[in-house]
Amino acid sequence: MDFIKIHIPFTEDSAKANVYINAWRDLYENDITKDFAVKLMFYSFITSNDEGGANLFKYVPFEML
Repeated sequence: MDFIKIHIPFTEDSAKANVYINAWRDLYENDITKDFAVKLMFYSFITSNDEGGANLFKYVPFEML
């Protein structure tokens, strides 16, 4: 899966945050990767904290919530 290998350095910049959100949305809308997107959402919820850069849950698209 080449599209998962995209590397964008973590910043709080909203343009880069939109890249993460849109990539997650693409995973969710694809029938092949939809299950992975849902499992990643639950994983990010369980492991997220409100501090630091490890909080992936803030990038979950609204459609998934």
